[in-house]
Amino acid sequence: MLETLQGIARRWQRTRPLLLLGAVLALAAALRVLLTSSTQAGDIFLIPSLLLFLWCLMLHAFLSLFAHVPPRPVAALPWRRRMLANSRRAFHYLFLLMFALLSLGLLLASWQLAGAWRMMY
Repeated sequence: MLETLQGIARRWQRTRPLLLLGAVLALAAALRVLLTSSTQAGDIFLIPSLLLFLWCLMLHAFLSLFAHVPPRPVAALPWRRRMLANSRRAFHYLFLLMFALLSLGLLLASWQLAGAWRMMY
């Protein structure tokens, strides 16, 4: 599983700067809306820019976290090194679980915010 995610993350490494740029631009757009808008009609781009910011950051974190996964320990290693390698892989599995839960939460929040945005505008 970790090797598959590592392959995906390495394949998409070139998009990391674009995701970071997208996150910065989306945050700048959200801040501009907050600072310059005085009516609800002027807030039309606030929810989409916040969602774009969060998704760009989430994808950037995925690419950064899973680009370098520790290899599986081989049986020829001493037991201390095998335990260290297994613990590093266990932390990556823990990060995978946390990342999946955060992605699910962001997906639900995006769904709710998109529905509210459609109702308001």
